Amino acid sequence: MHKDTIKIFRWASLVLLLLGSLSLLFSANLGSPERMILGRLTWQGSEGQTAVTILTDSHQNSLEDKIMIPSSFILRNQLNRFPHDQEFLVVLNRIGGRVLFQRILPLEYPPENIPGIHWDTAPQLNVVVGTKPKLVELVGLSVRNFQVTQPVWYREHFAFTNRVGWEQGRHESLLEMLAGESQEFVPNVWLVDTQNRVFNVRRTGPSLLTWPVFLKRTGFLLYLLALLPAGLAMIFKRWPGLLENLICLVNKLPWRKENPSQESA
Repeated sequence: MHKDTIKIFRWASLVLLLLGSLSLLFSANLGSPERMILGRLTWQGSEGQTAVTILTDSHQNSLEDKIMIPSSFILRNQLNRFPHDQEFLVVLNRIGGRVLFQRILPLEYPPENIPGIHWDTAPQLNVVVGTKPKLVELVGLSVRNFQVTQPVWYREHFAFTNRVGWEQGRHESLLEMLAGESQEFVPNVWLVDTQNRVFNVRRTGPSLLTWPVFLKRTGFLLYLLALLPAGLAMIFKRWPGLLENLICLVNKLPWRKENPSQESA
C-alpha cells in the first residue's frame, strides 16, 4: 500500500505537469501579437463583440478609428466594472483571418496636476512601454533623454525605441517621474510625440482575463499544484512510517463512523 500511494502521487504530479505544459503551449500558439492600441472599449451584448475605439495605434498608417473584436461573456462582464471613458492598452493577436485579444491592460491616469490629453487636438502620439528610466544623454540644457527597461512582449513586437525624452517647457512633474523622484505615481507607459519627447504618461493595472492570459495563468497554476503530490511522494519515500501514522490518525478522528459489521456484532 505504501508503494502504491507513492506511485499515485507521482502519477498525479506528472499529469498536472502535462496539463500545465499543454495549457502554456495552447497559449503560445494563439497567434502572434500584431497590433497594439491605446483606446477605449465598449461591448455590444447582442453581437458578442467588443468595439475598440482607437486613440493611438502601433499601425500609424491605419485610417480606422474603431474596430470590432469577438469577446467572451466573462471579458464583457469585466469591462462593466470600468467607466465608459476608461483607457486601455490593448494587444491584438492574429490567427489566420481572425483577430483576438492577447492582453488588455487598464490604464491609470497621472496626478491631477498634469493636464489630461484632449485626443481630438493632441499631436500624433506613440506609446513606449518601460520602467526604470535611466538618464543617458543631455542635449544642451533643454533636453534630457532617458532609456527605459522594456517588457519582453513589447520589446519583441512593438518597440521602435527604448528612449524617451523631456524638454524644457514640458510639465516639471514629467521630469520628476523620469528621474525617479516621484513616489506618488510611477508610470510604465510613456506617450511620446514624433521626437520621442514625453507628452503624457499612464500606468498599467492588472490584465483582464483574455483567453491567452487565462491559459497562461492556468498553466502556471497547474505547475504549482504539481509540486504538492511530488513533494508528498518524496516525503513518504524518505519516511515510510509517516503514511501509516497519518492513516491511523485519520481512523481515530471522531467523525469517522464505526464499521457496520462491528456495530452488528
